[in-house]
Order: sequence, then structure tokens, then C-alpha cells
Amino acid sequence: MDIPPILIDQIKDGRVLLFLGSGAAIGASHPDSINPPVGDSLSRLIADRFLNSDFYNRPLTQITELAISETDLLTVQSFVADLFKDFYPADFHKLIPKFTWKAIATTNYDLIVERAYDSVKDKSQELVVFKKNIERVEDKLKSPGSVCYYKLHGCITDINDPKIPLILTPDQYVTARKGRNRLFERIESLAYEYPLIFVGHSLSDLDIRSILLEISQIEEAKPRSYIVAPHM
Repeated sequence: MDIPPILIDQIKDGRVLLFLGSGAAIGASHPDSINPPVGDSLSRLIADRFLNSDFYNRPLTQITELAISETDLLTVQSFVADLFKDFYPADFHKLIPKFTWKAIATTNYDLIVERAYDSVKDKSQELVVFKKNIERVEDKLKSPGSVCYYKLHGCITDINDPKIPLILTPDQYVTARKGRNRLFERIESLAYEYPLIFVGHSLSDLDIRSILLEISQIEEAKPRSYIVAPHM
């Protein structure tokens, strides 16, 4: 894969926003040597636990909505958290902390990036995690060597607040910004000035479409952004 020289220079200068999707977690380490459940595999696991095999071919958002209706939101979120809690960074994930980023954002719930920063001694920055509006950015960014990590769909360490749930169901996708709108706004603001690199995302993701549509309003003035994905 040929990487544009201008992008290499921007990464060296720490002027790039890294945006990670579920595909970026594939290959993470696990005691049972399994991959993180994404897409159809996550749908199947939720269907097995709360519904039955008749629902295997339904979309993840629909299966999750049905599972919540069969039990409750916190029970389903606890199950999802258990699925992701034992994943740790692979060697390639540990390269992320060695670069300087303008910011990092993700729609993932796992702790792979946090654990990568915890395990790398020669990291370029200190990771500071933001999951919801009530967290004060300036109070948490006390070190000049800090980098914001925005978890737009929630995190498995914060699953007991029904007002700010993991984003799993159709309604949650529509109202994703409630309780997290400041995080989205910060990313959109950065996108006016810095290129984004989308890794492991589908361009059909509603949040990604929303951000792309927002920054498309800048027209010719917007920085060029990039996506890393198979079969693109």
C-alpha cells in the first residue's frame, strides 16, 4: 500500500486524527485465541444468549433491541462487556502509542487502546479518555503531552448509566449524541483543520456518515481524509 508523502509528513508532525472502528480490533490478543466479536459474530452471540437461532440473520441493531425487550438494557450491556473485557492489544496495536496524534476517536467499547498505552513505555503521549459530556476536558488535560481519546459509543467500564448507554440499538444510533454531543462536536471541529484516518470502519456507519456530511460543508477548504479498509 502506497502512503501519500503528505500524509506521512502530517503524521510525523502530529497533525492527524486517528478514528478507529470495530475492524481495528481484529487480531487483538485473547486467552482463548479468538477475535473480538464484530458484526455478524456479535449478533449471533447476543441472539444465542437472549433469543434463539431464528434471529441469526437479523441486523445487530435489531437483535440487540429485541434482546433488551426480552430482559433489560443493563443486562444486555453487561453481557456485551463480558464479551470484550479479556481482549488485549496485539503488537501492532502497541505501535499506536509511539506516534503523536492530534486526537483519537473510536466507536469501539473495548479497552485495547487504553491497554496499549499502559503497556508501552516509550509512548509519545499520555492517553486521556472521554466517554460523556460531564467529563471536563481542561481539568483532565493537565499534561501538555496528553492526547484525547473519544469513545463515541461508550465503554465497557461505564455500563450502568441508562442515560448514556452503549450504542447498540436503532434508537440509540439516532440519539447517539445525547450525553456525548460535546465529544462529537470536538471531533467535527478538529476535522475542519486536520485530516482524519478512518481505520476498521464501514462508511455505512451512521456516525461516520454524519461526521463526513458535516465536514463536507467546508467544501474545498477541508483537509483530505483517508480510510484503511479491505476491498475498498
